[in-house]
Parts: sequence; structure tokens; C-alpha cells
Amino acid sequence: IAQKLNIEPKNRIYKLSRVRVIDHKPVAVEFSHLPYDRFPNLEKFDWKRVSLYATLREKYHIKISHGKQFVEADCADGEIADLLNVQPKSPILMMDRIIISDEGWHIEYAHSYYRADRIRLSIQMFDNEPITLVKAESHQ
Repeated sequence: IAQKLNIEPKNRIYKLSRVRVIDHKPVAVEFSHLPYDRFPNLEKFDWKRVSLYATLREKYHIKISHGKQFVEADCADGEIADLLNVQPKSPILMMDRIIISDEGWHIEYAHSYYRADRIRLSIQMFDNEPITLVKAESHQ
């Protein structure tokens, strides 16, 4: 995680765990990791009531420049299946995300799990950002 945040392995990291719900039903489990030194007192916020990105903008004066997200199909393990209220090995979408500030440092590394039967992924594409195949494997 320290490598993803581009910080030293000895540095402390906040881990924010959230279950996202729609119509009172769980649809996602998100684990956000943020550099401890850059966000003092982050643990004092009520994450059931406030937005992480709004808090970073308003309280820490962070300007987000861009991010990169990777999506792949997976099967829910026991813990994630329990949190999403699905059977173990149910299909899910797994996402890794890095968010980068306008100053070039890594703000957040997130690892998320989404119920494939309740989430539809929307991807915006721009002409200056070609679609690239990052990893392709045969599972024979």
C-alpha cells in the first residue's frame, strides 16, 4: 500500500473501510488508504455523514488532478461475501484506484468490491486517452 501511495513503507497509513448501500442494500465495500502525515485528524470525521473527497477539498485544501482505476471480474471471498450479502464465490467487480493531486502526490489508494448484479459501470473516454489493454491472461 505504501508503494501505491508513493510513500516510505515505515510511514503510517489511514484505512477507511466503508460499505456502500443503495435502497438499504449493500452494493459495495471500499477500502481507502491515505497517507497519515498528510491528513492530520482524519479519523475525527463521521464518514457516514461526510464525503471523503469533499473533506479533502474543503478541510485539507487538496485539489485532485486525476486518477486511474483498474477493473476486473472476481469472486467474493467469505468476508466480502458477508459484507455484500451474497454467497461466497458470487461474481463481483473488483477495482483498484489511485487518486493524484494537482501537485503530483498520491492522495488515495482504494481497493473496492462491487456486487456485479447491482452495479453498472460507466466509463468515460476522451480522444486524447486511448483505451489500453493492461493485462490479458488465458484461464484454461
